[in-house]
Amino acid sequence: MPLDWLCHIFKHCNHLAECNVAIKDQMPHHSLIDETPHILLPFLQSLSVRDDALQGGLVYGVLQVPSLRTLELFETRTAGMPPSLLSFQPQLDALEKLVINPDVFRMEDAVEFLRLATSLTHLTLGKNSFAHWTPPPPMNIDMMLGLLSKKYPSEEDNTRTSLLLPKLEVLEAYWVPTSDKEFLDLIVARLDPAQRDVSKLKHATATFARVKQMDISRQVEYHAQAVGVNFKLDLSYLKRDLYEGLAPTYGLTDGNMMLPRIFAEPNHIFSE
Repeated sequence: MPLDWLCHIFKHCNHLAECNVAIKDQMPHHSLIDETPHILLPFLQSLSVRDDALQGGLVYGVLQVPSLRTLELFETRTAGMPPSLLSFQPQLDALEKLVINPDVFRMEDAVEFLRLATSLTHLTLGKNSFAHWTPPPPMNIDMMLGLLSKKYPSEEDNTRTSLLLPKLEVLEAYWVPTSDKEFLDLIVARLDPAQRDVSKLKHATATFARVKQMDISRQVEYHAQAVGVNFKLDLSYLKRDLYEGLAPTYGLTDGNMMLPRIFAEPNHIFSE
């Protein structure tokens, strides 16, 4: 829907508790947004927005959502433009679950947001489209996962360091190029007993854009048990079809897309 329509809905439906919307038109917005200093949605707890118009930030900047707990903000804006999520930043103190497209984040944007999103317990990077063929993933997801295992100066005390997202317990990442060893290092870092002010990771789900390299389940289980965490690990990989050359569709195209010659290999590890 056009941006002004969305603004109009928010302005006149202030008892919304859940909202799912797609912004598609790229038409210039009218004066409604400019004339609206703020829109209070005191009961909104869940908001899902797919923004293909690259204009959502104009609305987010005037929204006041004190009860928002779940936000799915999937943008498809081009590289170099700041993500609209940063317009929401000052009022996401109570946000618990976030779903984003990592491709829209530059390094500085990601660090800025993750340092301030201290209430997040559940982070989802990308979409679970494993059942359908998609192009190779962007490298931004690799960058964001790397940030989650690094230590930064604490906001309260610059003399000590701590991990970003101190309350993170559930992590989902889809079409991940990260190696198994790097993903293991991330999980181990989030289970570090020395990080006393950081919640321990309890559930990790990842779909890898490659074949399996190594089994990390035993190491994860070992580190989880050491800190008393009942860890759930759910990993999926791609597996090449050894018989692809014999398939009648081998080498054929469907429109402009080469027909897929790989298929998913789910690898649900353990949940004790």
